[in-house]
Amino acid sequence: MCPPDGLNEATETSFLHHSSVYTVNTPTKEKKYKCIAKVGNEKFVKYRLSNLISFANFLDRAWKDWRWFNVYDKRTGEQLANYTRKNRPTSKHL
Repeated sequence: MCPPDGLNEATETSFLHHSSVYTVNTPTKEKKYKCIAKVGNEKFVKYRLSNLISFANFLDRAWKDWRWFNVYDKRTGEQLANYTRKNRPTSKHL
């Protein structure tokens, strides 16, 4: 029996279809960065992400009073960049 269109035989995020297990064929994004953002007078939040522009837009929606965020390499922990509400990222990746 062939899997339905857009599906393949795999083991992640699976569902049962006619007694066979298939997964939705979705590419996984590797999270490249860890970011720490200051979102209030005394509040900080930490996120793992791969798109810096989308993250800045997310902060605008979710944390209207965010002030800045620092970008760190996911593996080494080295700080790569920092951004503010006025000094925003200009590309998705560093």
